[in-house]
Amino acid sequence: MRALINKVLEMCERINSMIGACSRCSRCCHYRIPILQEDKQRIANYLGISLDEIQKTLSNGYIEPPCPFLEKNECKIYPARPIVCRMYPFLLLNEGLFLVNINECKLANEIYKKLGGKEKTNVAKVSLTQLEKLLE
Repeated sequence: MRALINKVLEMCERINSMIGACSRCSRCCHYRIPILQEDKQRIANYLGISLDEIQKTLSNGYIEPPCPFLEKNECKIYPARPIVCRMYPFLLLNEGLFLVNINECKLANEIYKKLGGKEKTNVAKVSLTQLEKLLE
């Protein structure tokens, strides 16, 4: 499973930087997101604080909106941000990989168009094959 997460993460980051349409609106920073132990450790290391201090900003393994690391519409932990944030606007669930917030996020909308999406939707299931073709 970890190999799949790493592959999807790498593909998502490449696509996001390739398309480069993020408007830095910070809407994505206003959702409740799960945070993994490795995310906590990475953030603590980046900020030079203990895991206990990171734990104080979390609610049972979640970052509650608005993100406590958001400052003046900027992510103050951007290089160490959680995996969910690194994948955004993609979301990896048990049911598959989804492109989310297509109507609200400029980056998601541009990716959706490049994937050939035409129907009006805010969420679209995406296959790894589609992502691989996009990266060719």
